[in-house]
Amino acid sequence: MTRLESVIAALALVGAMSQPSSAVAQANAPAMVRYTVKTGDTLLGLTAQYLTGANAYDQLVKANNVPDPERIYPGRVILV
Repeated sequence: MTRLESVIAALALVGAMSQPSSAVAQANAPAMVRYTVKTGDTLLGLTAQYLTGANAYDQLVKANNVPDPERIYPGRVILV
């Protein structure tokens, strides 16, 4: 192997190591938990309790296909 080939192989290896594999990325992603809505719960309150991030509320609404985020009913099971 020439020196140039060695350098190219080393750079490819470093590049591959700096990119997380999808399996690693999925392992580092927070797990979704099933939660049964109780009287008085709100999506905003559940977002504050279980999630973080700027888009957490929108992600919670989207993940649970909530047609009216202002109205969630006791007994409904959602993913948080």
